[in-house]
Amino acid sequence: DEGGREGGPPGVATNKLTLKIAKKLEREGEYIESVLPIVTKSLVAKFGNNSHSTGIIASSEKYTAIRKSELETGKNFTKTDVSSAKKVAILGPTLKDKLFKDTNPLNKKISLGDQRYLVIGVFKEKGAAMGQDQDDMALIPITAANKQFNIEKLNYIYIESSSAKDTTKTAAEVKKILLEEMDEEDFTVMDSKDLLSSISSILSVLTVALGGIASISLLVGGIGIMNIMLVSVTERTKEIGLRKAVGAQESDILTQ
Repeated sequence: DEGGREGGPPGVATNKLTLKIAKKLEREGEYIESVLPIVTKSLVAKFGNNSHSTGIIASSEKYTAIRKSELETGKNFTKTDVSSAKKVAILGPTLKDKLFKDTNPLNKKISLGDQRYLVIGVFKEKGAAMGQDQDDMALIPITAANKQFNIEKLNYIYIESSSAKDTTKTAAEVKKILLEEMDEEDFTVMDSKDLLSSISSILSVLTVALGGIASISLLVGGIGIMNIMLVSVTERTKEIGLRKAVGAQESDILTQ
């Protein structure tokens, strides 16, 4: 449900991930360190006479650390900002340039859809991935997005495992908890060995086409538990356009 649509293409399960499930994972997971719910949505951003079609990523204050997204200027939003649904935003460099040109965007208010958000930071440039601009986006608190868009579903969830050495237990635990809320066909659980095997298989087929790619970060759709203590949970969809537009990594797209 990338852009607010119900359902998905033929043969693809509807996204059933919710904040309730994310909270259940964080509350009950013995081997889960932290949980990062994520919603993505496309909209029009405006500042003054400038407007630009872009994408938002709505998440918690943990997003920048878990996703390793560094700020060029400004600050991250806080846990208090999230709990109070404060309308603050961190801009990707492309969106910043489209709206502000050479003007300092900090402490200025922009429109994201029909709501006004205070710009508190700008991310460092990431560049393009698979032809898509990872910097054309804005990050906002998931609670603010929920108020604005009445969000019921998440696009995906990232989970930090409490143990980088034994992610198998975390994978099993995540699957057990999800089965209490969802049907098994609605999600996939993969540990680091599965991820490496999948990536190797993909690369063996795409070596020529993707010969210029030097490395791939181990982040996948479904549920993936990696040695960098990261788990990704996502529905089985092929609606990847918006994810690429709002900064999905090459490995996110390749392994969906």
